[in-house]
Formats: sequence, C-alpha cells, structure tokens
Amino acid sequence: MTLVTNLEMDEKGMTVPYPSLFDDIRKNHGFMDVRGRPDLASQIAEGLQSSAMRNLLIKLAQPDSKLFSLGCDVGTKHLEEEKLPYSAGGYIQIMNATYAHRSPEDYARFAEAVAKMLENDLKATIGVCIFTLRQCP
Repeated sequence: MTLVTNLEMDEKGMTVPYPSLFDDIRKNHGFMDVRGRPDLASQIAEGLQSSAMRNLLIKLAQPDSKLFSLGCDVGTKHLEEEKLPYSAGGYIQIMNATYAHRSPEDYARFAEAVAKMLENDLKATIGVCIFTLRQCP
C-alpha cells in the first residue's frame, strides 16, 4: 500500500472544551483534559475501541509528555459503491505542552517529521495520513 501524506493549514480554529458529537461518521464523546492523568486517558471511550489509540493517549497524558491530546475519534464507515465495503480510520489531535510559544511553522515541521517516520516505518499499514494545522482562537 502506498502512503500518501498531506499537510493542510485550516483557518478555522477549534475551541476546547467541546461537547459530544454523534452522527453517521463521528462518535466523539467530547473533550476531556487528561494532561498529567494517564489514569483518565486510559478510560477515554474512543481509546477503548483501539488498543493502539488507547496506548498513545496514555503516553500523551504522562506528566512529562511534551505533547497532549485535544481530541480523538476512531471508527468504521460502510462504503456504498466502492471495491472495499468498509473504511476504518481514526485521529488524535495533539498540541505542544508549551503551545503559547509555538508557531504554525513549528507544527508544520513536526508534521513533516512524523510523515517521514510513517513513510519509513508503516508503509504496509497506513494508506493516507492528513495533517491539519488549525489556529486556536
């Protein structure tokens, strides 16, 4: 499988906390601040559906982590007219712990480094990776 990475700059910001959002695609249980609380991160509903996501959420919630999670989602979608009947995916939104001192360019460099790591290590397991940088209001 070929890995495709894409970096987008989104002008629309995001505000936390945010409420739950359930629709045909998303099953998001809303924002929970778990910085420094791996015990709480281990109970995030979306992480209970994926051990890989749960493990990453727990690592991001460690007291000494340089990154923290703002949100996540995971799930499957039935594809009506495609060769493969289902698509599965997920995401974790992250922010630098010292976010007040970070620029969009810092996050772009971080996204590029992650994309390079994925291209080198995970070619067989991930098809598309999209990085979206959003300005926080």
